[in-house]
Amino acid sequence: MERNVKLGVAIFTILIIIMLMGSLFLFVKYGDVNKSTHSDKNVIKKVLYVTASDRSDNLVNTNFIIIEVYYNNNKTEYNIVYDGITSTIKNIYEEAEFMTHITNFSLYLLNYGGNYYTNMLVYTGGQSMDMIVDDIGELNITQLPSINNNEYLLNVTSVNGQYRQFGYCVKYSFNYLNISSKYEKIISPKRLNNEYPDVCFYTSITLIENMSTIISIPYTVITPLNIYDSLELIFFDSNRNYKNEYIIEDEMGNDIGGLDYRFTL
Repeated sequence: MERNVKLGVAIFTILIIIMLMGSLFLFVKYGDVNKSTHSDKNVIKKVLYVTASDRSDNLVNTNFIIIEVYYNNNKTEYNIVYDGITSTIKNIYEEAEFMTHITNFSLYLLNYGGNYYTNMLVYTGGQSMDMIVDDIGELNITQLPSINNNEYLLNVTSVNGQYRQFGYCVKYSFNYLNISSKYEKIISPKRLNNEYPDVCFYTSITLIENMSTIISIPYTVITPLNIYDSLELIFFDSNRNYKNEYIIEDEMGNDIGGLDYRFTL
């Protein structure tokens, strides 16, 4: 009897932890979005049937939220009106029932979690919404020969999915004077601050699966380079937030996309 009680307490504790972790994830990712608390007469009940599939038309499990954007007295409010998960069973839809305003609003879906980038789907009418999700890919990075003495060339390829709106930071040894780029210079992502990168750039390039791009890295030196010199690049991607903006990380410095990739020259 005592053993069964202990087992029950343990299971209950695990369930509480799982619920808290789910709430924390939503807070970190969508912390400044309001939970819907409609109580006035300007709202109605709405039901949508939601599915999700990948680019090969395979049904997938993914978490999603439905956000109502409500325009009120020149203010824009973002309210989470539903949070659910899609099914991989054919003809089985997630039935999303929620309250929404009658006028001055728009609805859209955002998937989150899993190994998928966040996509946004705008509601345009009807009773169903079918999301398309994109796999988060990996980077293959190789060095190419360059005809210029003070330039590195890298071939960057995304495999097994996309790598979205990527950038890179550079750390270099003392004999390097400067690293330049045609891309926008940005501050370092917070998660890399402890590594003290010397400079960071944002390309805004999205590599779809098996797509490549060449990154030129011109440099100047103080004295000729020797065997003790090195240059390290850290590649990072971006993901959408609930306002459909691409961001490198959330406000707490957490990575919200794919892995960071390193390459040393």
